Amino acid sequence: MRAVVPIAFVLAALAGPTMVQASIPKSPPASLRLENRWIREVQHRLERGVDHSRGVGRVAVAEVRFQVDADGAMTGLAVTPSGSEALDEVALAAVRRAGVLPRPPQSLVGRPVAFRLEVSRPEFQPYTW
Repeated sequence: MRAVVPIAFVLAALAGPTMVQASIPKSPPASLRLENRWIREVQHRLERGVDHSRGVGRVAVAEVRFQVDADGAMTGLAVTPSGSEALDEVALAAVRRAGVLPRPPQSLVGRPVAFRLEVSRPEFQPYTW
């Protein structure tokens, strides 16, 4: 008499340990984690520097670009034109206000980085009955 084995067990036995390993998420390399941590920290610092009182009357987004040296000093600061000089100036001022940034991971030194900054200032809405 032959034993009947469900097909799932046969496939699992043939696949071996790779089937189990495929379901275990691998963590990103340490260098990528350092880069992501640095980017989050810089984004937070830049966002704190945005002067919303000089906003443009709506929610708008500006993109700034620069390089960072090994000590965290910025060079080559530029803004992608948004069509609003006021928005571009608010974004550039926020970056300048941030001053020297934390030391970047070696993999980012001298490489261009870009950040998107949201600027908002609610328009005046008169109270109506």
